[in-house]
Amino acid sequence: MIVKKGTRFLFLNLRPLFTVLTLFGICAFVRHWLILRKERTEGYHSGPQNNWAQRWLDRVTTGRWVARNYTAHEMDELETFIGRVWSYYKIPLTLQREDKKCGNLTFPGLGWFRALCDPKGATPCCMNGLCVNDSVQGCQCPECYDMRQRIHAELASWEPYDTTIQLTQFTSEKDVCRVLQNKTVYFIGDSFMRQLYTSVLAMLRDAKPRHVIRNDVPLVNVTNCDKYYRFIADCRGYIIEDTQECTGTTTLRMKTVYQVTGADVVLNAVRELNGTVDSWMVVGLGGHDYYNMTAVRQTLIDPILKMLKNSKWPKLIWMAAHSVGLLKSGTEKRQQTQALLDYNEKLASIFSFREIPVLNFFQLTKGIFSFDGAHYGKGVNDVKVKILLNFLQRENKTRDRNET
Repeated sequence: MIVKKGTRFLFLNLRPLFTVLTLFGICAFVRHWLILRKERTEGYHSGPQNNWAQRWLDRVTTGRWVARNYTAHEMDELETFIGRVWSYYKIPLTLQREDKKCGNLTFPGLGWFRALCDPKGATPCCMNGLCVNDSVQGCQCPECYDMRQRIHAELASWEPYDTTIQLTQFTSEKDVCRVLQNKTVYFIGDSFMRQLYTSVLAMLRDAKPRHVIRNDVPLVNVTNCDKYYRFIADCRGYIIEDTQECTGTTTLRMKTVYQVTGADVVLNAVRELNGTVDSWMVVGLGGHDYYNMTAVRQTLIDPILKMLKNSKWPKLIWMAAHSVGLLKSGTEKRQQTQALLDYNEKLASIFSFREIPVLNFFQLTKGIFSFDGAHYGKGVNDVKVKILLNFLQRENKTRDRNET
């Protein structure tokens, strides 16, 4: 009897808890229904119909670079490329000023580049504004800069922390075409977007004689703009920007837009693709507007979303800001790490509600060697493209399941 009374007393005391939980469940259901209703009435669409797509992207872009074995020839080839880029920008090949001052100052006449220290010299560590002789382990202070610690993505492999993720590697044109067949993809944005597009193009065309270079460009530039060099400013004017690939079933276009003042180019692209089945827009810019989210949102994001509200196609993918490299001058705070993180956080907030996928490669580029302090080379861009292609492959499978 005591047990029964106790049990009855227990159930009586649990009734308020059950009531609260029931009300909480009802509120959660109503909130979810209202969000879905708002999505339908406002017409926003994302392509992917749930946040699993973004969760997968977040998992695959969270990881580490693991150095691999490489040959002396590979390193020589990479260093030759780096030397050519630095010579183009007139950056000293040692990265070091004659007075050995470094850190939060630049080279004379080169305001965009941070003065560092010679990674192969006697004083490779920039510590408290001066190049000193210290080991990698000793060069770890908050105001230390050390190019020895940067990883060359071309000599490493990207490994997501989530070991359940298995990425298709896409080692041939045929592999890529399995994903891109019957698609129209516009890449729209600044130099970071152009590099992403160039890497996609290379995966499709590297077995062809002219690779990614237009037919009207002299052959000497086909050689000079091969492999690592196709990603530099010197070669951007030679890259094919409008092409039919995969036996004519795939349309790829690069539309260069550096600032929000070029918003009409983006909005016209939305109009061009309106209603085109399996069309995608990969958009990314902001750096030339100093990551001013107010300007980017008012001029680009909101108008794009408004235009897409009554159309299933095209689907939108947005690319967030990358991490900055060591060579990036610290004089412009609006283009430094915290500003970029704030910008990316705002992008995530805007697009997550609408389930529009964001390619956030900030961690993937953190700690990686950048040849000019802003841009990354073949190693990084090839991995970015593989992630994008794996994402589209997943979307293809999801759509096929829904149609059967």
